[in-house]
Amino acid sequence: MKAVYFLGNRKLEVRDVPDPTPGPGDVIIEIKASGMCGSDLKYYRAADGAASIGLGKKSDKPIIAGHEPCGVVVEAGKGVRSPLARIGTRVMNHHYAGCGCCHQCRGGWTQMCDDGSTTFGANGDGAHAKFMRVPADSIIALPADLSFKAGAAISCGTGTAWGGLDRLGLRGNETIAIFGQGPVGLSGTQLAAAMGARVIALDIDEGRLQRAKEFGASEIIDCSASSPLRPNEGLHERRISGSS
Repeated sequence: MKAVYFLGNRKLEVRDVPDPTPGPGDVIIEIKASGMCGSDLKYYRAADGAASIGLGKKSDKPIIAGHEPCGVVVEAGKGVRSPLARIGTRVMNHHYAGCGCCHQCRGGWTQMCDDGSTTFGANGDGAHAKFMRVPADSIIALPADLSFKAGAAISCGTGTAWGGLDRLGLRGNETIAIFGQGPVGLSGTQLAAAMGARVIALDIDEGRLQRAKEFGASEIIDCSASSPLRPNEGLHERRISGSS
């Protein structure tokens, strides 16, 4: 199969590599969509690629990029009994692996594994390839009414935004200000608006602010303006653009 490697210093390579095979407890996903995250750009630009970020265990070999995987299960390894691992199942992937035994892993926080986590696309082979090997317990069902592209976004950026809103316990009668309207911020804007909340979106980029408006923001604020806050006036007097 062909796979994309981020080498650092803004260099990448497409290489021909063997298809992965599942070990015990693993599944193979045929990748249908693989997203690009801001973290991926860090790996792409950094001098030593993902190794320079210091995320989890350091790999001693080049790593296939991509940590927003979505696709279809095509093979399962020994000992896999999850119904999600049936051949043909549409799945997303929570892109971390840990020891599975420590307090963090057993609590669902494999990225905080006491033994050091594997982050696919950083120090473990990721999703910028035709196939990807992942632990069976890291796959999540992709509903039939969601596209593979949507599933790839949910696997990291949109899922991150949802996690934050869920922890906040956001209610539909509340107002939330979301600073930054990149992929995660826009996801937060879209989700919070769908939940019925009043969303104030803030950024310095006019294009992102307009997209936030399209995604459901009630008001937008350009933080690059010379005076986002009127002098000597409180938050309730903040100059807001784009109101309808």
